[in-house]
Amino acid sequence: MSLHYKTASLLFAMLMLSSVQAQVPKPPASKVDNVREVIHGVEITDPYRWLEDQESPETRAWIDEQNKYTHSLLDGLPMRPQIQKRLSELLRVDSVSTPFEQDGRYFLFKKRAADDLSILYVRQGLNGTDEVLIDPHTLSADHTTDIGLLDASNDGKLIIYSVRRGGQDETELRVMDVDKRKDVDQMPNALYRGVSLKPDGSGFYYNLQRRATGLRVFYHAIGTEQSKDVEVFGKGYGPDKWIGGSVSEDGKYLLFGVQHGWAKDELYLQKLSGGPIQTIVNDIDAHFDGWFAGDRLVLQTDWQAPNQRIIVVDINNPAREKWVTIVPEGPDAIAGFSLVGGKLFVSYLHNVTSQIKIFNLDGKALGEVTLPGLGA
Repeated sequence: MSLHYKTASLLFAMLMLSSVQAQVPKPPASKVDNVREVIHGVEITDPYRWLEDQESPETRAWIDEQNKYTHSLLDGLPMRPQIQKRLSELLRVDSVSTPFEQDGRYFLFKKRAADDLSILYVRQGLNGTDEVLIDPHTLSADHTTDIGLLDASNDGKLIIYSVRRGGQDETELRVMDVDKRKDVDQMPNALYRGVSLKPDGSGFYYNLQRRATGLRVFYHAIGTEQSKDVEVFGKGYGPDKWIGGSVSEDGKYLLFGVQHGWAKDELYLQKLSGGPIQTIVNDIDAHFDGWFAGDRLVLQTDWQAPNQRIIVVDINNPAREKWVTIVPEGPDAIAGFSLVGGKLFVSYLHNVTSQIKIFNLDGKALGEVTLPGLGA
């Protein structure tokens, strides 16, 4: 093909595109208010800050205009019904979540092809019958209110779940008595970033995010007013830090974490029986993520190990010189780990596929998990 022919073809295509674009009406204008603020010494310009108020008449009118414009372009397309039918066929399938087990009770979500939302079920025993625990379809006529399971007590008799309305970031927190199928506590709409029940179900720790202060960890005794909740961790950190707290399964410890963006992590420990908050690590530019194995803290870290390694910290003697590497860094990157039945299951990324190796808590290799094929 000659250069002249290629040039002519390109010009023709550009003319056709210009013709099509000329026939498409311009979208409705959007107001620009260009709110300026300084964050961490950098001036940020936000042209659409006014749209953050979802319920204001101005925002609702803007949404209606945008929807009307969009439908004016899409509704008349001849291929739209076929695309909609095929996408619906691909999206409308039966699905089930991984079960979450506490003392023989299994909590799981199911979504049938005809459902708009996932329904929470509970099953007594591995081979028991699935019973509906919460059906979010009943919470709103237009099915825009959804739920999430956040935690359950060790005996499986209490759960904490979230209620999200209209896709908001904010959620309500509710505590349910599973046997009675009745809510026994409720906390108002806010930015909750995780909860952790005490094993006996008497209360829970929750991570609350506020615009001015950022994240803080609070404790809530079930059945009391939220105004009586106590802040237990986070004071002194700014809104740019990601903070959380979790209770160990045996109910002996509380682990606090502080994320400095993607730069590094801090870890702190406190005994639930009382006492000061103890520093595990806060002065290393590296990542630390872990969980309890009795009185030991098992941590995955990239400190002095770009491909990650697994170390163990004795909670009763957490000095850094006492840390022990039980799974050293290898040629394959460690993607994560789980503690199950006194064993350590480590997931590796091997040739862009998952590989799971098993170790005891002293680092002795115990074999691999046989996976059905190459994948994640």
